[in-house]
Amino acid sequence: MKTMRVGVIGAWGHLGSVLEQIEALPEVEISGLARVFPQDRHDQLQQAYPKALHAKVHGTYQEMLESNRPDIAVIGTRLDQISVAANAAAQAGCHLICEKPLAIEVPALAQLWTTVQARSVACISMLANGDRPAIRAAAQMVRSGELGAVAVVNVRKSYRWGERPEWFGRRELYGGTIPWIGIHALDMLWEVTGKEISMMAGWQGNMGHPELSGCQDHAALLLELAGGGVGTITVDFLRPAGAPTHGDDWIRVVGSRGQIEAYLDRGPSGTCHAILENAVGRDVKLPEAGKVFERFIRAIESGKAGELRAETARTFRTTYLSLLGRQAAEQNHICRVDDRYSLQWAQKFSGQKYG
Repeated sequence: MKTMRVGVIGAWGHLGSVLEQIEALPEVEISGLARVFPQDRHDQLQQAYPKALHAKVHGTYQEMLESNRPDIAVIGTRLDQISVAANAAAQAGCHLICEKPLAIEVPALAQLWTTVQARSVACISMLANGDRPAIRAAAQMVRSGELGAVAVVNVRKSYRWGERPEWFGRRELYGGTIPWIGIHALDMLWEVTGKEISMMAGWQGNMGHPELSGCQDHAALLLELAGGGVGTITVDFLRPAGAPTHGDDWIRVVGSRGQIEAYLDRGPSGTCHAILENAVGRDVKLPEAGKVFERFIRAIESGKAGELRAETARTFRTTYLSLLGRQAAEQNHICRVDDRYSLQWAQKFSGQKYG
């Protein structure tokens, strides 16, 4: 079997979550590490992940793409550069695992989609909450129909402020907290319910961090769900420094026959609690965690990249929704959500079967 070659572009973000799963795949090698900025350093990755230890370090990713020719590019860098590097890697024929969001502007997202389709490569982002046991348990129960028709969905993402880079305060480099953090909540809503969004309203601001006034430390979205039902999303960087965990992530789904709540940061695997009509509340048994990046790489390795079309479209769709949510908050108006990057839209665009 051919050894899969992975090239890493950049040195920031959630690269470790991908490399951790690569470490368990004997048929995959990290063949190159490339800088996006001259100051990029890969020392910590090389120390933490043995497969990266002897990988060649390239001064630019353009050089790595030309000389190293990886099968898969894993991209983690400043957010305005994600779509730029991803375009270059896709043009070189690489399948893509990218930091989120895929792009911080709608035209850049459209350009990346065009390149991905033209080069027939698969693309996902570093959104792995769907692999968390509590989310998987909630999704199994909601999608099975046990809760009846979904009426209300509430999602919360709360983080400590910690240390944030200076560029988080610049809209043209950061893109906004709704695309950076809210995208996780949008992904959780989809993973658990499978519900599309038809309208969005949004609000955002900075209440406690004037040193980076361009970085929103709180935001909210109010959603109309397609086919009926409503949703809310709140995100913030205001979790107290003394809180027991860095994050406090939660989703609640209310259906016509019951409700369920999943807490991602309680205990080692999270918790999931359901109350069904005419029944006593109970804790839902949690399945094992999933491994989205391993699944993606194994599909590429076995020549089944075409089976990732739906996942690619969903990645673009979630990014697009996050950018519309930011638009709603910035312009203080309600955004109607079109079908861009939905499975039906993607199928019409490419003429290929999705899903």
